[in-house]
Amino acid sequence: MLKVLIADDERIVRKTLRLIGNWDEYEMEIVGEAQNGMEALEMIDQLKPDILLLDMKMPGLSGNQILEQLTGDRKRIHVIVISGYDDFEYARMALKYGAIDYLLKPINRNEFNQALHRIYENEQKMQNVKRMLWNRLKIKLILITWRIFLLQIWQKHIL
Repeated sequence: MLKVLIADDERIVRKTLRLIGNWDEYEMEIVGEAQNGMEALEMIDQLKPDILLLDMKMPGLSGNQILEQLTGDRKRIHVIVISGYDDFEYARMALKYGAIDYLLKPINRNEFNQALHRIYENEQKMQNVKRMLWNRLKIKLILITWRIFLLQIWQKHIL
């Protein structure tokens, strides 16, 4: 399951997001809700979410400030920005820091679920790549083991 953190200072928005997301279909679960930027950053470190639904204007830290903090281990988080502001500068900053989408309030259910679906598909592709690489590694390890085994037999019986 992909873990989702909702960071928005408006209770009604947090509740709406809980209701309109196709969470089960995309194998996602909401693990927490932050009401301000400071709480969001703390919860990111505690809960290690895969997805962050981020409001741009919150008390404490703004969405931009949180995006700037998403470095290192935090950088792997998929971010969907949800904002009441149709502001090019906000959208530009969101894209600069790798947000998947910039959705305006009131939130359109279809647009929101399309953004979730893109994340789900990307995660599925990554899991497939990881499985493929792991299988290749296992095959290489088997081949190396056989080579060592055959070399030992050759050395023992031929030399």
